[in-house]
Amino acid sequence: MKLKYLISPDSELTTDFISKAIQDFQTRYLPNLNYLWNYYVGKQKITKKEPSDIGRPNNIAMVNYCNSIVNNYNGYITGIPISYTNDDFQDIIDIINYNDVTQEDTEYLKNALIYGRAFECNYIDEEGQQRFKLFSTKECLPIYSNTLEEHLLYVVRFYRESLLEKQIGDDN
Repeated sequence: MKLKYLISPDSELTTDFISKAIQDFQTRYLPNLNYLWNYYVGKQKITKKEPSDIGRPNNIAMVNYCNSIVNNYNGYITGIPISYTNDDFQDIIDIINYNDVTQEDTEYLKNALIYGRAFECNYIDEEGQQRFKLFSTKECLPIYSNTLEEHLLYVVRFYRESLLEKQIGDDN
């Protein structure tokens, strides 16, 4: 199931379009993303299967190949961190050292391997330093241009704010 939301590059991104896209995403694509995550963590349907004969034990032996493949490939690609040594690129090395680039890259690749896509935000923090943060694939909605090239125009991140966070942050 290919996730595609298209909009004209000239048109305005409206709240109506965003809300319809989010609703469509949650009904059509989110169940598949949850299915893929459950496969990764070992919650396949076979584990819930009841034996045909009530008296027989449920001796289902399952090997989570999805988890093995993702973790092995991820370890192969990101297991040995890239080392950067060059005085000309000291600014880039400082950014890499300031961020936990090894952990971020590992999680980014894991999301890409599980879901087929991953999202990372690049931003400037309170100290004026460049940072990057991985976003959950289940919370991000890519919007592409409706041209032949289908350029990525926007990524909308949506999430539910928990009641607990509201209560803790509320002084009233």
